[in-house]
Amino acid sequence: MNHAAAGTAEVDFETLPPDPSEGAQKLAAAKVTMPQAIEMAMKASAGTVLSAVAMTNTDKANNKMMDIVTYEVVCAVGGVPQRIMVDGMTGTITCIKLSPLDAIVKASAKVNGVVQSVSGDFGANPPAYFVSLFAAGKIHTVVVNATVGSIISDTARGQLPG
Repeated sequence: MNHAAAGTAEVDFETLPPDPSEGAQKLAAAKVTMPQAIEMAMKASAGTVLSAVAMTNTDKANNKMMDIVTYEVVCAVGGVPQRIMVDGMTGTITCIKLSPLDAIVKASAKVNGVVQSVSGDFGANPPAYFVSLFAAGKIHTVVVNATVGSIISDTARGQLPG
């Protein structure tokens, strides 16, 4: 959170801010606390924690309203920030498990071509790699889930639009 910018933001007088006691109740009901989430993230990443934030929400599942608590922990791993999500209700950890090379191998299994580039969007949900390959006169962008290695999408385009 940019604390400097928070003080200069426009004030919304139309919407009531969330009740702090509701957020406190949701966090208190979570099976995983912030310190536990930080420990779990450090163990999963073997990195150093840079920041952590608890996010609360309500979701309707099986016709029942459920509180959701998710901890987003950012760790420095080998000098690179890595986002690790910890489910506050179950303790399930979601983090990047694939390297750029792993993403290229997965994308090449989907599209047999020549790799042009690989880049990552680790703030996306789920975190993903974008692998561009040339094949059969087209350029393919294969999106690979960086946490489990599944193919999210494969978009091909030719030289001209349409």
